[in-house]
Amino acid sequence: MLGCGAGGTCILQEDSTGAPATSTQCYDNGVKILATVQMAPGAIGLTYVYKVEKNDALCYTRTLASNLSLSDGGVAGGIDSSLQDAAGTTLVTAHLDNNNIATVTCPGGGPTVFADTCGYSSLAINGAYATLGISPPTCTAGTCSF
Repeated sequence: MLGCGAGGTCILQEDSTGAPATSTQCYDNGVKILATVQMAPGAIGLTYVYKVEKNDALCYTRTLASNLSLSDGGVAGGIDSSLQDAAGTTLVTAHLDNNNIATVTCPGGGPTVFADTCGYSSLAINGAYATLGISPPTCTAGTCSF
């Protein structure tokens, strides 16, 4: 993810009239991000899909799906995510619960509670895509294609 981190100035093109809604971000360093968001029918939840490419080559796809429900105690559920490489191979899946506890599962392994001390950035668990620098660049509206 970090090798395809978005950086520099950014152009943003949004289309919220279709289903799913889409936005495309084009960065000076050759990174482009196609984001789609769709509401699940009859559910309190959204599915976000982020496709990230650099210099017109797909780097990875990140999917985040909120699965929320209302109960007497308030909102329950969490966010499920997966990260796939350019070939579509799943690298990691994760579940973030209401208490912000992330449980990760790597292919062939069992669920494990994620700890920042494991040597990997929590971005692989709870981030949509990687950006360079301390905060994501601000994008200017314009024309950008993925």
